[in-house]
Amino acid sequence: VSQSRYAWGNNSQGQLGTNNLISYSTPVSVHTSQRFVQVSAGLDPSASKSSLGITSDGTCWAWGENGLGDLGTNDRTDYSTPVSVHTTQGFIQVSGGTQYSLGITSDGTCWAWGRNEYGYLGTNDRTPYSTPVSVNTSQRFIQVGGGYLNSLGLTSNGECWSWGNNNN
Repeated sequence: VSQSRYAWGNNSQGQLGTNNLISYSTPVSVHTSQRFVQVSAGLDPSASKSSLGITSDGTCWAWGENGLGDLGTNDRTDYSTPVSVHTTQGFIQVSGGTQYSLGITSDGTCWAWGRNEYGYLGTNDRTPYSTPVSVNTSQRFIQVGGGYLNSLGLTSNGECWSWGNNNN
């Protein structure tokens, strides 16, 4: 069984994880030995240029643009290969938004990091965070989704929770 991980498309900030900035129109191997069980790409091609993956042990990896701490690496350095997100949390699912990311742990706790201009990290402020911080809710989620300027969380009983920009 092949253990290759593949990506393709725009790679202007290293978001394909190929250890270069060349864009590809066909699948190419992500430059890592990690075996991912779930991956997510950031949203909005004009702003978000990062990718995420989690391994079977819950370790979260990120690569690409990191100007606002989008990768959760506790710095603002762009990475063109996967690097470990700076956290002790083990994630079961991750989702990339517009210059921010979300992750949930096995107990349903939601964590967020990166840009926070409209409060879509759910931290009750608009401060950007370069490492994962707990979303300010007692809700437990089975799935999360990062959007353009808002976030969503789905509970096990089918309730959908939303936070962030509500202008439209």
